[in-house]
Amino acid sequence: MNKPMPASVDLLTLERLYYVKLLSDSSADGILLLGKNYRILAYNKPAEKLSAELYKTQYLHGDDFRKYLDPLAEKYFHTQFDSALRGNTTEEVFEMEKDGKRLFLKVEMTPVFNDTNELFAITVITKDVTDMQVLNARLNEVTAMQNHQVRRPVANMLSLVALLDNGNLTEEQAEYLQLLKISISQLEEEIQNIVKKARNP
Repeated sequence: MNKPMPASVDLLTLERLYYVKLLSDSSADGILLLGKNYRILAYNKPAEKLSAELYKTQYLHGDDFRKYLDPLAEKYFHTQFDSALRGNTTEEVFEMEKDGKRLFLKVEMTPVFNDTNELFAITVITKDVTDMQVLNARLNEVTAMQNHQVRRPVANMLSLVALLDNGNLTEEQAEYLQLLKISISQLEEEIQNIVKKARNP
């Protein structure tokens, strides 16, 4: 842990080993442990860094986490937090703006139970997925190009082949035309496979 916990903060029966593992500073993700009353019980160094970058302030143990929330994200936070309080693990991607740039954060909330199976806290894991979102957007652009711009000339080639196949071809020409048909069909099939894989990775 990076800061001592105030004596007033009750960790109930949470085992120290699990606690240290949960809040490992070796994780690249920001990890917060929030009580059911939104109080900050603990956090790791990446979460502390994220707080400084996003909110221009530092988390304090025992603080009400809601005071750090961006007003635009408050509604989504409560929906997710309430679901976690009902025992569900939730995952959402939020878009924010930081220094004039779009930032995408994946927030996962997981309920934490004590030894008597009573929910007493929520783990909030925040991961910067901006690069992944940008990559997905580019993949979607490539998919759209494959689906429309590349398939159009393939369809044109198939039409031209159909026009050439008029029955007045020599045996050799017919053989070449058949090979061309097969190659175009294979190309169209590969394009369809690329589009399917891009849409369903």
